[in-house]
Amino acid sequence: MTRPSLLHKFEAPSGFEGTFGWVCGFSADGLFLGDAAERFTRRTANQRARDGRIALAVMLDPCHEPLSTVDVPAIADLPIIDFEGREFRLLHAKVALLGFRRLDGEGWFIRLVVSTGNWTQQTVEDSLDLGWSIEVHSAEVSEEPDDAEDLALRCADVRAAANLLAWIRERFDTRLLEPRSVGGAGPTAQACEQLDAWLAACAEAAGPRQRFFDSRSGSLLSQLVPLIGQHVPQGARNFLALGSGFYEAPTSKGDVPSVLVRIEETLREAKLLTQAPCIHVYVNEDACQAVATSMLAIQKRGWQVFAPARSETLYGRDSRRALHAKFLFSGWWRDSSCSKIWMYLGSGNLTGPGFCSRTSLSGGNLEAGVVFGVGSLPWLSGEGKGYEEVDSITSLLPLHYEGTPLSAQQPPAPGAAMPERPQPFIALPVAWLQWQDAEGGGTLSLPAATSAEGLEVLAIDRQPCPREAGGWSWAGAMPRQVTIRWSGVERATPVVDAFGRIAAGVLPVLQLEDIGALLESFPALPPSEDPTDDFDPATELVDGSPPGEQIAAEAAQTRSPLVIRSMMLQLERIAQIQTEIEAQDWEAWCHRLEQTLVQAATSTTLEAFRSLGINPLSALLNESFRPDYAVDANTPAGKAYEDAIARVGEAWKVTSLLELGGL
Repeated sequence: MTRPSLLHKFEAPSGFEGTFGWVCGFSADGLFLGDAAERFTRRTANQRARDGRIALAVMLDPCHEPLSTVDVPAIADLPIIDFEGREFRLLHAKVALLGFRRLDGEGWFIRLVVSTGNWTQQTVEDSLDLGWSIEVHSAEVSEEPDDAEDLALRCADVRAAANLLAWIRERFDTRLLEPRSVGGAGPTAQACEQLDAWLAACAEAAGPRQRFFDSRSGSLLSQLVPLIGQHVPQGARNFLALGSGFYEAPTSKGDVPSVLVRIEETLREAKLLTQAPCIHVYVNEDACQAVATSMLAIQKRGWQVFAPARSETLYGRDSRRALHAKFLFSGWWRDSSCSKIWMYLGSGNLTGPGFCSRTSLSGGNLEAGVVFGVGSLPWLSGEGKGYEEVDSITSLLPLHYEGTPLSAQQPPAPGAAMPERPQPFIALPVAWLQWQDAEGGGTLSLPAATSAEGLEVLAIDRQPCPREAGGWSWAGAMPRQVTIRWSGVERATPVVDAFGRIAAGVLPVLQLEDIGALLESFPALPPSEDPTDDFDPATELVDGSPPGEQIAAEAAQTRSPLVIRSMMLQLERIAQIQTEIEAQDWEAWCHRLEQTLVQAATSTTLEAFRSLGINPLSALLNESFRPDYAVDANTPAGKAYEDAIARVGEAWKVTSLLELGGL
C-alpha cells in the first residue's frame, strides 16, 4: 500500500501540463515549492528560469522569510498590501487550486487540494498530515455528465475555494503577475486569465451544496453541524476521534481543553453523538500543550488519549513523524467496521483561534477545511481480518483499532512555545522593473502608474545606479533581479523583459532552422536545448549552440536556392501550425511566435536571405497562412497578429524589402 505525498498533488498527469495555480498557506519553503513547480510544469528549474513564467502564485501568512523567484523559478511569493489592516490573526488556511491543460488539443482540468500540512519539506519528510483533493474536467462541464449531482458538488467546492482565494488575492500584491509583452498580455497574465475562465465554467455548473468551508463568515465549529447534515445520514454516532497538531496552552487548573469540550457538547446537542460515546483524542506526544497537563481530567471524563498510529508500510519501522494533522472522525463503531462516517479535515487546529473563532485580527485565524461523508469502512484491511486489500480506516487515518492509550502516570509532553516569527513581508511601491536594451547595457524603468520618489536601484557593487529619463542606467547584460532601496528597506526585485518574462535573463539566440521544432510544441512550453545547463541565478542563462547552427552555416555557404528553400520550409511549418490554432489560444500563439522569431534575428540563414532584398515575413500575412478568425486586421485577432509580424520585421530588418511574391 502506498499513499501519495503532498507533492504528488501538484503533479501533472500524462498528456497535461500545469498552466497556473493559486496557493495559500501558513508557511512554505523553496525545496518543496521548487519540487512542486517541476511536477506541475514538467520542467526543470533551468527550463522554468528560461521561460520566465509564473506558474504558482503563493500567498502565505505575512510573517515569513520571502522566497525569491530567482531562487525558485516559476514561483511568486506575494507580499501583503496592508499588514496592520489585515482581517485575520494568522493566515492559516492551506489550499491549492491548480489548473492543467491538455497538450494535444482542447481540454483542461482543475484540481483542488486542501491540506492539513504546510507547503514545506518538513511536511513531506517529518510530519504526519492529511490531504483531500478533487478534480473537475472540462469534458464534464461541457457535456452531459454521468453523475450530475456529484459534478455539481465538486464544482461547488471549487467555487467556494476560488472565492476564498479571490478574497485573499485582494489583500496581497499581485502586480508581479501582470507584466505585459510588447504585443499585449504577458505569458503569466495569460495563464492566470485562462485559469479564471476555467473557474468561471466550474461556477456555472456548481450546485447548492459544498464540502469546502472557511472561517470568514463564522468559526469552523459553528458551521460543522449544518455541513454534517448536508452530507451524511442523520443520527447519533457512538465514536468520535479528535486529532490536532496544536492544542490550547497549558493552564494551572489542568481542566480538559475547552475547545474539545465545546466540540463534544455541540455534537451531542445536535444529536450526532450518543449519551455515552467512545471518545479518542490524538496528540503529538512530544508537544500537545494543554492535553499534557489535563490527563487526569480527561481520563475522569472517560476519554482516552493516543499517540498517532504511524503506518509502517507508509513511513517505515519506528517512524517518529509528529502529528500535525487536524481532523474529526465520527461514526457508528460496530465490531470491526464503522458506518455512517463523517469527517472534518483542514487547517484549523482544535484551539480557540483555529476552530472556535471567526476570522479576525484580534483572535481568529483564517482557516479552511472540508466536511464529507464516507459511508461504511472496515477498521483494518488485509488477510486475517476478513477483508480484501481495500481502503480501511487505519490505512487512511492515523487511528488505532487496538492501541494502548497514554496515561496520567506517563503523560505526553506539553512541548515548547511557538518560536518568534520574522518581520512581515509587506508590499513595496515597486513589484518589478522593466528592462530596455541600450548600448553597453540597458535601462531599468518603472511600470506604468508607479511612483519612483525615494526609490534607489543598487548596482552589483551596491552603489545607486545613475538616474536617467525614464529609469535607471544599468551596465552590462540584463540581470534577472536587482536590489531596490526604499525608506530604508532593501529587497530583491525581479526584472521583466520586453516579452513579459519575469526574472528570466537573456533569451538564447536561435538559428532559423530551429524555429519550426520549437513552435510545434505549442501550446506546451518549448523544450530546452539542454535542461542540465548551469546558469548564473543573478544574471543571465548560459546556453549551448542551437541545434540548427551547423545546418544554417552549410546553407549560407551554398547557393541562394538552398537558403530560399530553408526559409520557405520554416514559413510553411509556421503556417501549418497556426492555421490549426484554436481562437482561445491565439493571443498566446502570437506571443510565442513573436518571441521565437525575434530570437532568430541574427540567424546565419536569415542574413543570407536578407541579401536577396526580399521580406520573407510578407508570406505569413497571406490569408491561406492564417486561421479564419484572423485573416485580416479587421478582427482583434488579425490585428494582434499583424502587429506582432510588424515587430518581428523590425527586429529582422526586412520591413523595407520587397514582398515575397507568388504566395
